[in-house]
Amino acid sequence: GARAAPGDEDEAAPAPYPGLASFSERDAPSFLGREAEVASLWSRIRERRLLAVIGPSGTGKTSFVRAGVVPSRPAGWAAVVTTPGTAPLTMLGQALAPHLASDAEALRLLLRFDDPDVAFEAVARWRRLGARALLVVDQLEELFTLNPPSAQAAFARLLGRLAAEADVHVLVALRDDFLMRCQELEALAPVFSELTPLGPLAGAALR
Repeated sequence: GARAAPGDEDEAAPAPYPGLASFSERDAPSFLGREAEVASLWSRIRERRLLAVIGPSGTGKTSFVRAGVVPSRPAGWAAVVTTPGTAPLTMLGQALAPHLASDAEALRLLLRFDDPDVAFEAVARWRRLGARALLVVDQLEELFTLNPPSAQAAFARLLGRLAAEADVHVLVALRDDFLMRCQELEALAPVFSELTPLGPLAGAALR
């Protein structure tokens, strides 16, 4: 067939998939096939404070939480998404900063975010700004692969405190082969009672 001329409507149509990159929140309209899993997870997020999404590498956990779970949050819910990287507290502070723009005191706390107690207070202040709050820690395996044991324990304790004391709902996503590492950290032990296994898309959802 003839090649479409520049400016044709088909040429301007957005691509339905982000190539090798994961879907992000802005890609939510194109993220299809996980609706049932998203709805099921939200029914549990409402009732629990610490949950985990697990699955093999490449199964789409990042896309699921960023383009599925977060954009589907109910009215009145705020959400922050972070990854541990090599400095979990700093990464959390950076993710939280845009949500605290109207809170001058909280912004000052961000300057000392490497102190877990300060980080707890800043996240708790964010929580108090809205009705409900969801903190998503994506790629939690980085906590184990990129950080020493002391940093692992400190960040895990912070997540546990936020869930238990600050009324923050915490959702972690990690590779299933790192799930047992959570058992080494007492604060993360509750994830074993509420796991969401994420497998490859199949059947009608894949179509």
